[in-house]
Amino acid sequence: MAESELPEAQVERVRVGRWRGLVPLMAMFLAMYLGAEAWYRQGPRLILHLEEGYSLGEGDALKFRGVNVGVVESVEVAPTLDSVTVIVRVDNSAEGICREGSRFWLVHPEVGLDHLKGLETVVGANYIRVAPGHLSDAYQFEFDALPKAPTQAANDPDGLSLRLLAESRGGLVPGAWVTYRGEQVGSVLGTQLTSDATGVEVEVHIDGPYVGLIQSNSKFWRTGGFEVNLALLKGISVELDSLRSLVIGGVAFATPEQGADLISNGSQFELHEKVEDDWREWRPSLSVRKVELAPVIVDLRPLQASLTYETGRIMTSSKEKRGWVMPLPNSILGLAALLEIPKKADEGTAHLKVAGVEIDLNSEPLWKGNGLVLRRASLLNVRALQIDEVQMGAAVQDCAISSPLGDRTLAVSKARLTEEGARWLLEDEIDLEGMPSGCPVWGQASGKYIGILLIDDEQGIIVPFVRGQW
Repeated sequence: MAESELPEAQVERVRVGRWRGLVPLMAMFLAMYLGAEAWYRQGPRLILHLEEGYSLGEGDALKFRGVNVGVVESVEVAPTLDSVTVIVRVDNSAEGICREGSRFWLVHPEVGLDHLKGLETVVGANYIRVAPGHLSDAYQFEFDALPKAPTQAANDPDGLSLRLLAESRGGLVPGAWVTYRGEQVGSVLGTQLTSDATGVEVEVHIDGPYVGLIQSNSKFWRTGGFEVNLALLKGISVELDSLRSLVIGGVAFATPEQGADLISNGSQFELHEKVEDDWREWRPSLSVRKVELAPVIVDLRPLQASLTYETGRIMTSSKEKRGWVMPLPNSILGLAALLEIPKKADEGTAHLKVAGVEIDLNSEPLWKGNGLVLRRASLLNVRALQIDEVQMGAAVQDCAISSPLGDRTLAVSKARLTEEGARWLLEDEIDLEGMPSGCPVWGQASGKYIGILLIDDEQGIIVPFVRGQW
């Protein structure tokens, strides 16, 4: 075959799309983005130092309020052999726990005479719990974990710590109850010998809502075990404070009706071995506040009123009545016997003065009812009760009464009130010393004024505010 007849290859240039070369670059950027996103989501690392590991291992949880907020990445014995170092990866959504003041502790099974704790870890893994510090605190990423869960005292800044002196520890252990009328209001924190070894010092914590139950004249005694009394006519009386106290003991206290000074942190009391009979009969009205209750307005004070008049046309006799009235806007509310002209008064002799201002008694009252009278009064520089501070037509409820001088507040449970029409009768045993007619009454739950105290023949009566008085 001749050379000119051989086939020749046809070479054509293939055009490549201009974006095809960017695919590897885009894939690289996507991988970097996904890696950065995963790194961002995993949150910070914490270093925790524990005294004991209690079989804690990789993959165990860090929990807050029962929710997993992190995971244990490693557990190692410290080079100094005096602790265990735990690395925890915290979820990004929970990085707020990494603050100064946060407390960490290991949850594991604990069984004692006075408690059963961490039983969920018997069939599951141990885990770490956290009580966060304030979000306003600085970040911190290394902590010494607590050897055990923090006590109630550590979580209760409004509580009260007391020292009780006893002859011996007896059955008291940390966690034993402190009770008032059988209800737990605190706990025993610990015991130790006194500095001279002549007795035992018991440290107790009273929960914040119940601090007002204790005064300088309160009495403390041991509870626990059976108390058997034999009497010829009464038979056998067996008293048991509680099954828990039977096992580990406890502390109870009572406060007398007579007022006394409030006490402060670290105050000291004697821990009596037995309770005296009259202590059980004490029934003071003491203020018990729960943390969820509204703040109370206590700056309102009733005003003293003076009613003078004369009786007898021939043998004239001057009379005077004194009492307290509640200042309302451009008016005063008080006892009818104080804000009305007495039937025995000679005509034109009755005069009523409040805050140095004479009140007209000849005009018709603005409102009258339930033993009270509302009269017009223009008083300068007087703090008057405003309608937005009042709960109108309130139902029977836990309340408190403030004395005119503000030196006493009497808490009254609704269980000690009897509704009679539009009035509430106070139980006869309630000590109303220093609480005259005209004292303001406010609701413990609402923090608003709900009525006025009325004393009628030694009977304490609360008269709720109604719309017609405003």
